[in-house]
Amino acid sequence: MAGVYDRLIDQSMTPGERGVVSLAEHESDLVALVAQFVDNRLRPRVRHFEGVDRYPEELIEQMKKLGFFGLLIPERCSGGGISMACFARACLLDLASRGRGVRS
Repeated sequence: MAGVYDRLIDQSMTPGERGVVSLAEHESDLVALVAQFVDNRLRPRVRHFEGVDRYPEELIEQMKKLGFFGLLIPERCSGGGISMACFARACLLDLASRGRGVRS
């Protein structure tokens, strides 16, 4: 299993060689929405939020309304029903890459 993981993170390989998964159109839209929300609503104020170790309820409510909670829960259970690839792209890769720039 380690060999498969090593191939996925080998940066010298092209995306096709790394087995990058394409997202469905609605998943690409979600990734864009997350990126926009982070850039416009979180990034400008994240230093303050982390300094006081608190995020405003207003932002949490906005994230709920946008459907950012329960993304991996199947749709039949009232969740977002997105793929793991979409979750990784939206929540892990995009947020992490934006967070690094904010905190440096």
